[in-house]
Amino acid sequence: MVLLYGLARDAEYLGNTVKAKSYYSKLLGKGKIDAIDDRIIFNAANLFDHAGSKEDAVPLWREYIRRNQNYLPFYRKLADFFLAKEDGRSALPYLLFLSEKIHPNGYLLVKIICSCQAVGFYDRFVACLTNLSHHSPIKSPINCGRVW
Repeated sequence: MVLLYGLARDAEYLGNTVKAKSYYSKLLGKGKIDAIDDRIIFNAANLFDHAGSKEDAVPLWREYIRRNQNYLPFYRKLADFFLAKEDGRSALPYLLFLSEKIHPNGYLLVKIICSCQAVGFYDRFVACLTNLSHHSPIKSPINCGRVW
């Protein structure tokens, strides 16, 4: 396993993404994911992401945050991935986690509302916000253009 990891890192360093993906795929295919070192999962996820293989990166992002629960960049990648696929229901847990951890000027709240609109429970979400707030409720759907 150490040799394959070294080959994957060397191929990546030399810019041979295809070879690096091949080595990482072999590494990840050996045994259970629980037995694979965090560094391998992290590096493979980043390589797959940068190479445009986001579908391959998704299970690695999920595994990495299962082990390292406060690694926020992978939560954001997962949320963006699912929102790009217009799958607000899958994006929502990652957006909610991010909104708990970082409260930057409400842009995350807009993303959450947009994902709620996408899965059809916008009205319930707004009702919940209204009950939690003394502000007047949001009267109409929010424009969900690119926020990030």
